[in-house]
Amino acid sequence: MTWYLSHITPYPFYEEQPDRLLAGGVPQVARFPPEEPLLALYEQYGMNQQEHMFLEHVPRELKARPVPISRAESAAHMGTEALRALLDRAPEAREKCRYLVYGHETTEPNFYLTPCLYVKKTLKLKRLLPFALSRCGSCTLPGALELVKTLHPSAPEQVAAESIFVTADRLCPPHPRYWFDADPKGDAAVACHLSTAGGDWAVVDAVADGWPLASDDPYRWSEADYRRHERRLLAGCRQAVSVLLQRNAADAGRIVLAVPQTLSSTFRRYVERLLPYPVYRRTYAAGCNLLGSDCLLSLKEAEDGHSFQPGDCVLLLQAGPLSHLGLLLLRKTNKYGETNGGCAK
Repeated sequence: MTWYLSHITPYPFYEEQPDRLLAGGVPQVARFPPEEPLLALYEQYGMNQQEHMFLEHVPRELKARPVPISRAESAAHMGTEALRALLDRAPEAREKCRYLVYGHETTEPNFYLTPCLYVKKTLKLKRLLPFALSRCGSCTLPGALELVKTLHPSAPEQVAAESIFVTADRLCPPHPRYWFDADPKGDAAVACHLSTAGGDWAVVDAVADGWPLASDDPYRWSEADYRRHERRLLAGCRQAVSVLLQRNAADAGRIVLAVPQTLSSTFRRYVERLLPYPVYRRTYAAGCNLLGSDCLLSLKEAEDGHSFQPGDCVLLLQAGPLSHLGLLLLRKTNKYGETNGGCAK
């Protein structure tokens, strides 16, 4: 059974601002207000946000780079607006879809209502069964695809239920936007439609990988610890890409563009050397890691500026920031959707 991805819709907030809330990469907060419960947790457990050893290794150029900051109350609010915009474009999804999958990497500052339930309740999506994915690094989309595949009916005559995927991240103090020489993290949210009945992009293959950290507290890593995990990520990327391209040899020859995570200059250079395809460089929030939304936003921008032909393939490389990797091989369909060219994995 082939799954299709369509209606990639970003959170409609495109004002890019210099991150004036940060000094040296860490939010400077004099008190712990009730609307920032994460700060209260850090205060309760005695975690000093000024002890992060990695900040002294952050290059000056990264600290001066503009970072998109959302003024929404939370990532769940951003995800809600992204999904609202999708439903405005494709109102039929409200009735057709059965599942809502919400992915996030950053911590949600709400003790009372999970972000997925907040989205469902706010938009009155009573028909949708909510699921949430986290702790996947920036690679929640492959996990979402795996989840909806397990939910489809086992009987061949039954039609699989359509789904909505939302990913949203907003950096909440005291979590820093900077991490050694990695690209600074920005706020973003994207919604898209997942279906077996056709769509803009056929999912040829999707894989996700992860590995344990050498230390339980990355905030206390030395630069040597960081470099060791960086090398592990690059080696994992090489191996996973090789396996995926060999497994999909016919479609690998149709790849016209690679879309990597905006993770770091090291990761980008490695991908450019590894792959024989053009590597896309996003213009919106260039040089900023938009976490779970990053590759989808880049793909949407590439769609708007590119003329993809049916059969063209695009390779998404979601990564990081520490120990996760996700690859998606997508094939552009015709305007009616594919009926015989997809590949179920």
